[in-house]
Amino acid sequence: MIFKNYEEYKKKISEIKEKLKGKYGCILTLSGYVREYNLKEGKKIPTTKLVIDKKVIDKIKHLSNIAKEKYGVLEVIIFHNYGELKVGEQITEITIFSAHRYEAMDALNFIINEIKKYH
Repeated sequence: MIFKNYEEYKKKISEIKEKLKGKYGCILTLSGYVREYNLKEGKKIPTTKLVIDKKVIDKIKHLSNIAKEKYGVLEVIIFHNYGELKVGEQITEITIFSAHRYEAMDALNFIINEIKKYH
């Protein structure tokens, strides 16, 4: 499940918390922000922005279902920003509901590594 609107994303998290109450033992969340530098070949390159094409949303929307199937997590909800983002602005937030932390962490690593392919 992917959202372009942060408020809708947060509302869905609240709904899922209630719906899955008693089933999850872990809610893992990662928030990603624009840094003041990019890494190129191990070197820090100063930057003032990150430009993310709106098409990225279509390329990553399937990741929730893949992570649920591959890692056995209960639910995956993703917010992803797009356009011209300035240093300090939020790029993404990923929330994973899982019975245990281990599968949630594995799913998170998978998802963020896939998303980073498009940045």
